[in-house]
Amino acid sequence: MRIKLAYYSGTGGTQRIATCFAQEFSAKGNDVSVERIQLGNDHHDSLSDYDLLVLVSVTHDFNAPHQVLLWLESLDETLRLDAAVIFVSGGGEAITNRAARQAAIKILESKGARVFFEDMFPMPVNYFYRVKHPIDAMEMEAYPYMVKKRAAAILAREQRRIKPPAIDRFITWMCRNAWQGGAAFGRSIQVSDTCTGCGLCAEGCPSKNISLDSASSKPVFSDTCARCLHCLYVCPNTSLVPGKERYAVLKGGYDLDEIASRRASASEWENLDRIAPGWLWGGIRPYLQEAWELIKQQR
Repeated sequence: MRIKLAYYSGTGGTQRIATCFAQEFSAKGNDVSVERIQLGNDHHDSLSDYDLLVLVSVTHDFNAPHQVLLWLESLDETLRLDAAVIFVSGGGEAITNRAARQAAIKILESKGARVFFEDMFPMPVNYFYRVKHPIDAMEMEAYPYMVKKRAAAILAREQRRIKPPAIDRFITWMCRNAWQGGAAFGRSIQVSDTCTGCGLCAEGCPSKNISLDSASSKPVFSDTCARCLHCLYVCPNTSLVPGKERYAVLKGGYDLDEIASRRASASEWENLDRIAPGWLWGGIRPYLQEAWELIKQQR
């Protein structure tokens, strides 16, 4: 089976999940083509050559990122294939996120795709607040196991769709234009004298908002910023400082490798209800509980 896996990622969590899905599909003997969605890369190959489309995307402002919707709209052909939509969020399948996939699914279905599967993967938050340990370490350990299980379900064409309650749809609708605030955020980023012109910020920007000045090699910011914060966290010298929403950037940075190096104990996993109580963790706790049942079989 030929599978197109298209993903949109900012600081790398979604890319890890997408890569894991691609590896699982390939291990089962499928022909997998992986494409990173970036602003302006709508010159993709025809999806008529594929049997299955798997879309993996981070969640922005309780919605699909604007770049993802533009990519989907650029699919100007009639899609005669099955599709699965996987989103990633710091809050998991919380009340603010349960309708986040709906705009993407609607576009796919309007073009003829049969969307039979959707899901949400929690990953450590990179915006405004830091998920406490050991929850962040649990999320990093959990996703390969959950990807393996979900990939098998997708290949078996298991039906997994939800109908978001009205409140969820209302929240998503109210925030549908929040992406427009990214332009002001991106333009406000200031470059300090510690910048060496390494280009890592421009290289990984999913919205192509950063170019390097031809004379100084210092980054220059445009008005297509998605506020993913990739450039701020990837800079080795912390040379980039936002002029707006400075509270959103985590002090001490955001390092998924470091989080993954801190493994939660079996006791912490078994006491998840105590560690992550109440409605605030309601979109994450069931996911981690399901993952622990898979993890402890191999520990």
